[in-house]
Amino acid sequence: MRAEDQEISKSLGFLLRRFPETGTAVPAEGGHYVPPALATLFAQMAGRTLAHGFLRFHTPASAHESYALCARLIGGMEGRYFPFAFDWNGRELLFDIRDPETRPRYVIMVDPEEGEHYTTDLGLDDFFVAVADEDEDALASAYSEEWRDANPGAGPSDSTRWSVTRCR
Repeated sequence: MRAEDQEISKSLGFLLRRFPETGTAVPAEGGHYVPPALATLFAQMAGRTLAHGFLRFHTPASAHESYALCARLIGGMEGRYFPFAFDWNGRELLFDIRDPETRPRYVIMVDPEEGEHYTTDLGLDDFFVAVADEDEDALASAYSEEWRDANPGAGPSDSTRWSVTRCR
């Protein structure tokens, strides 16, 4: 296992301890391409839902659907970023899949509702650590819990299709 993959596996462990898996969507059969930079992450996490929908990892098929929608929304994204997950608020999380030798690779967040995208200035490993960190709370888990408590029947909490459908 590459050193980068080992670090991602370690940071995913932090993430899973803070936000346990509460559902899984079985990835559909089919030859959906996953960029090499994300192959290990998809092998470990594809289709998993954490903390009743706080964070959902794409299957290869849902990632391609998300990619098409995000590429229509954000010009210049094609071939540069690829979705790997989405959060409780419908924000898509994508990773820079370009050559790491020429530039740092960061996670970006696309907010379909706002029609905006934001860089996190964090690689995958650091991003997962930041999400798991109670003080940093990078994806506003406290608000997610508050929203879920106030809206117990709203939205399919363990669906990997919720965000992609919401973007249309």
